[in-house]
Amino acid sequence: HRARGALVLTEVALAITIAVAAGLVGRSWLTLLSTSPGFPVANKVTFVLSLPQGRYPDRPSRWGFYRETMDRLREVPGVVSAGAISALPLGDESGDWGFRIEGRPPATDGERGPFADRLIATAGYFEAMGVPIKEGRSFEATDDTLRPPAVILSEALARRYWPNGGALHSRIRLSSDIDSVWRTVVGIAGDVRSRGLEREPRPEFYFPHAQTPSSPNANATGTMAVVLRLDRDPTAVIREARAVLGRIDPGVPISRIQTMERVLDTTLSVRRFQLLLLGFFALTALGLVAIGVYGVVAFLVHQRSREFGVRLALGADRDRILRMVLGDGIRMAAAGVAAGLIGAIVGGRLLSGMLYRARAFDPLVLGGVALLVVVVVVAASLGPAARAARTSPSTTLRTD
Repeated sequence: HRARGALVLTEVALAITIAVAAGLVGRSWLTLLSTSPGFPVANKVTFVLSLPQGRYPDRPSRWGFYRETMDRLREVPGVVSAGAISALPLGDESGDWGFRIEGRPPATDGERGPFADRLIATAGYFEAMGVPIKEGRSFEATDDTLRPPAVILSEALARRYWPNGGALHSRIRLSSDIDSVWRTVVGIAGDVRSRGLEREPRPEFYFPHAQTPSSPNANATGTMAVVLRLDRDPTAVIREARAVLGRIDPGVPISRIQTMERVLDTTLSVRRFQLLLLGFFALTALGLVAIGVYGVVAFLVHQRSREFGVRLALGADRDRILRMVLGDGIRMAAAGVAAGLIGAIVGGRLLSGMLYRARAFDPLVLGGVALLVVVVVVAASLGPAARAARTSPSTTLRTD
């Protein structure tokens, strides 16, 4: 009996530990789904263009291609706005760059100066993606080499280095020799979760595509992610966009054609797999608990059938027999519930790296899982308890 009880206790403890882990990941998943990436994902199509370096060897030729492409794509029926970016939010990453702020002393040796992710955007990108411009203006088609160098900062960058405001119209320049010109801040853009929903918005600044400085990467402005905001079904728009690009230059490859919903779904795929895997194990563990409790309680009922018959013959109430057997099952699982909750709290701390804005000690999840296991135990004990309550005293006495 002790061995069977220990087995049921272990099953219950493991079931609670795994089910709590699944509950915490599920709670984190729901929180993640409700997190805004900083722009609406609906009604957007994106694809990547990579200009062959042989046909577009210098920056002016690449600028000209993207300017013509964006103008032609905006004429496609169903396209509300079009723009391009060097690193697509939620999918690509851009390295951070150090910069200086005009009027402030440069960083000394051993001290890290201001830094942020640098992105390159064409005119119309913020409108196409739906990233709001909180102050100032967006990029315009006239932001080229004939205009003063411009830059747009993200809110996170402005808050970090201008906590009291005043970022608009200030000037910055890159710390490296790649770009030595001072750029005027013409706008403050809303924060974007560029590296995934679970990552907080990083400080970012945007350069106009036609004002991009030289770079060790000769094709730094040749590969761009195009974003189209639509007001109709994307299938026909994508077909027409392909035709437009074919007329401009059929030798330019197009890749990664997808909706922004698909991009978001891809970023969540790992967490979805974690949730499904833990959910499968939790359901399996609960099934084992039900089988274990049913088997042990049924065996005990069979062994005590004569006892129940005698009790009923002496006037015991059948409901009392039912409650007695159910109580045995619940008491058998109670120790497992307590041990499982302790294991779940410890396991939750180990899962902290997988959780997004969810506490390892979540009373709602712990209480809900404990209640669920108790319900499973009671349900598994009901069949044997009902058979015990239906024991015939006459049959038992004749057997004796």
